[in-house]
Amino acid sequence: MLKNGRIYIYLSLSSIFVLYNFIFEMVFSNYEEAVMESLVLLPMVFGFLILVYWSRKKILGISKVAKFIGQSQWNKNIFIITLISIKSTVIALLSRVISVLLLEDVDNGLFDWLLLTIFISILSVMIFIYFFEDYLSSIKKNHQLALELSEYKLEKSYAKYHSLKKQLNPHFLFNSFNSLISLIPTSQHKAEKFVVELSNIYRYNLSQSDEVVVKLSDELNMNKSYIHLQKFRFGKALIYEEILKEDISKYLIPPMTIQILVENAIKHNSVSKNAPLAIYIEISDNTIFVSNNLQPKSNFYGESDSFGIGLSSIKNQLKLITDRSLEILNDGKEFRVAVPLIKTDFDD
Repeated sequence: MLKNGRIYIYLSLSSIFVLYNFIFEMVFSNYEEAVMESLVLLPMVFGFLILVYWSRKKILGISKVAKFIGQSQWNKNIFIITLISIKSTVIALLSRVISVLLLEDVDNGLFDWLLLTIFISILSVMIFIYFFEDYLSSIKKNHQLALELSEYKLEKSYAKYHSLKKQLNPHFLFNSFNSLISLIPTSQHKAEKFVVELSNIYRYNLSQSDEVVVKLSDELNMNKSYIHLQKFRFGKALIYEEILKEDISKYLIPPMTIQILVENAIKHNSVSKNAPLAIYIEISDNTIFVSNNLQPKSNFYGESDSFGIGLSSIKNQLKLITDRSLEILNDGKEFRVAVPLIKTDFDD
């Protein structure tokens, strides 16, 4: 079926041809004859162009023709040129025969300058249409390839995102098991509560496993369970405070983000009664800040290019879902991570 775009193009070409003929008749004939010819020529020329397009599409769609052409551009060019020549010759001869029969123009016979003029005109039109359609087909193929490439990149991005999430879950699990192992010899009761809180965290993690982003409120609630786990181990040596001066219900964040940042703070800093570790959560300008006082027990904070699986994964996740990036500030006394939030409107 001819699409609207091609209809407009061929109608425009027909109109240009008819306008040229109209001007010619106005100069060498009269106004009435020019109008009458234009009314007859417009549908005839338009119909001819559609016929050429339709026959081209049908012939090139024949399986034997497609097999002959194959992937060779040379075979295709030879076939098209031959086809155009044969069709132009046949149509030119038919047009000349009709002109002789209707106009009784037999003085010069069939083969004269008028036949040559008709042949050249038809040949020019057909060459234009065939290669114009090839050009449109190449544009369509390029757009299709671009669309497929875009879809491929999107699928690849989602696959990469889920791969990154798989890195986070074992990281958290291994650290939790280490904490649990340290609790079992000292207090079975605390170990039991630890398992309960751990199950709450993993229930949340599993329920959000297919989500790219989650509600910030849910993320903070899950993080409180994580803090409870760490409190079993560190007691008052671990200080945690949320400073939330605005409504957080409209914010989204990649799942497990806050927990990973808090976990890193505990993992890479000394925590004791004499030197408590203080972790603060604040929100400002569509950004959540996770900060802690610096009392490092490793060279983690001195590495500029690598921050371990946790931070690197968060940075990569954010690249996939927002144009804002993770920001890290280390002034020697405080380590501060700014995570961009995604603001949206939804009903609880």
